[in-house]
Amino acid sequence: TDATVQLRDAKSGALLETLPHQQAVFTITWSPNGQLLASLGFDGQIRLWKRQQCGPAKCVAILVGHTNWGMGLAFSPDGSLLASASWDQTIKLWEIPGRVVLQTLAGHTDRIQTVAWSSDGRILASAGFDQTIWLWDVEHNAYRRALHGHTDAVFSLAFLPDSLHLLSGSVDGTLRVWDVETGQCEQI
Repeated sequence: TDATVQLRDAKSGALLETLPHQQAVFTITWSPNGQLLASLGFDGQIRLWKRQQCGPAKCVAILVGHTNWGMGLAFSPDGSLLASASWDQTIKLWEIPGRVVLQTLAGHTDRIQTVAWSSDGRILASAGFDQTIWLWDVEHNAYRRALHGHTDAVFSLAFLPDSLHLLSGSVDGTLRVWDVETGQCEQI
């Protein structure tokens, strides 16, 4: 809750760098090429940090658009887009080179907690307190389908490498495996 991101050495745990935020940070994610770190705070602002060859990471952008706490972040597999999820019940798709919002996805009826990209980058999944997983067709900027079955908030999502199956973890104590094409739960 000290409003910083601490970068540590993976082996020793030694503190390498401290990156400041305005408010507490809830989530971070590295770009696929490892050159950008995105951090999302309770103020709904996303900070993009660029690694430097020498010296500390540099904040290269502050992305402002959410009106409530930010909770989920995920770079697209090619690193060109960043999806952010918020308790304002929206997902924003940010174009990374231009650092602008390309699209705001809305439809959830409660706070959104998490987002995940399919490995082919065509589908974005989102979930949260409405107990529903939404699938978005990013290529066509359209809602694809909702997955129903959890009886409490969904806090984690992960696509299998084939992009055909999605895992979801919920406060209801279940881990579910979903067929992305049919929307059916295949395993609990």
